[in-house]
Amino acid sequence: MQKVRRAVGVIVIRDSKVLMLKRRENDRAFPGSWCFPGGKCDDQCGKEEPFLFAILRETLEETGQKLKSIRLDGRRKTTKPDNLGRICDIAMFYGSFDGDVELSDEHEEFRWVTPEEALLLPVAGEVTRDLLEELKALKEDLSSMLHKRTIARTKEIRDTLARGEDPNTMRFS
Repeated sequence: MQKVRRAVGVIVIRDSKVLMLKRRENDRAFPGSWCFPGGKCDDQCGKEEPFLFAILRETLEETGQKLKSIRLDGRRKTTKPDNLGRICDIAMFYGSFDGDVELSDEHEEFRWVTPEEALLLPVAGEVTRDLLEELKALKEDLSSMLHKRTIARTKEIRDTLARGEDPNTMRFS
């Protein structure tokens, strides 16, 4: 049975545009392609890092910014292996921050683009493409969508953590 890799990604929204990062040409997974900020959940003392902690860490590492708002979109599982032969269980979030992007050495370029513009780029993997297609089909402004839904989600995440429960098990309606 193939091992499933746990990962996270965040669709950062600003002025109805999404942040896309270009992977370096020598990257092992999807070289030279465009993706959302994110990455794998780290192993900590034999336990995998919770999705929420992983996305906060990955966003800071890859953009130099702390998310000021965040909401869980849901979990996606890839249907076919990536170019390294992995199947991924990805927790996707929506988020925002105010500062300027400060790229890590994992990426060589960033762009704020509409979902339509992003779909013209060579994107990394089926989940990225599917999410961009879904965003393109939305009839409402991306910025207002994030704001309306984030307030309740952030409170739910805080309450879950305060109860000492695992945020990976959260289910949103």
